[in-house]
Amino acid sequence: MTVAELAFEEELAAPQEESQAQAVWRRFRRHRLAMIGLTIAGLLIVACFLGPYLTPFNSTDIPMTELLSLRDKPAFFQGSDGFHIMGTDSMGRDYLTRLLEGGRVSLALAFVVVIVTQIFGTIVGGISGYYGGWVDTLLMRIVDFLFTLPSLPIFMVLFVLIPKDVVPGGSITVLAIVFIVLGWTGP
Repeated sequence: MTVAELAFEEELAAPQEESQAQAVWRRFRRHRLAMIGLTIAGLLIVACFLGPYLTPFNSTDIPMTELLSLRDKPAFFQGSDGFHIMGTDSMGRDYLTRLLEGGRVSLALAFVVVIVTQIFGTIVGGISGYYGGWVDTLLMRIVDFLFTLPSLPIFMVLFVLIPKDVVPGGSITVLAIVFIVLGWTGP
């Protein structure tokens, strides 16, 4: 056996290096239902953020000319302003437009809250791990105390107590603040 043949065989026998992320993505791609779910979730996210361009209706406009005749028509009706795919409510507002607008607000709120709580929790955990001792003990007792609180009643009380007209962004910003204050400790 020559040196060239030996080097070639060693090259073939060497294992391919694959990162953890590549291994997870490879396994995820092979799972058909996971890919279908990812596609549906991606389409819903894109639809929510492109909502104003997908529907010709405004979510708050009430068609006054057709308001009286809505009682006699089914939910899917051909109005003077176009066909409503998901129908209209009792005031004549398009359900699809309102659904896409609500989805956009909810997704944006969730994205901001997750990013900020991850950053805040990482900073607190880093401080706790770096200093150790009494700082670690104090921070962990604070986290333990926050874990014992019932989430839903605290969310509701804080949402009512924080003035919405003082905070820029109104009630959505207040919701984000409440979720961040109580959510940085984890699940």
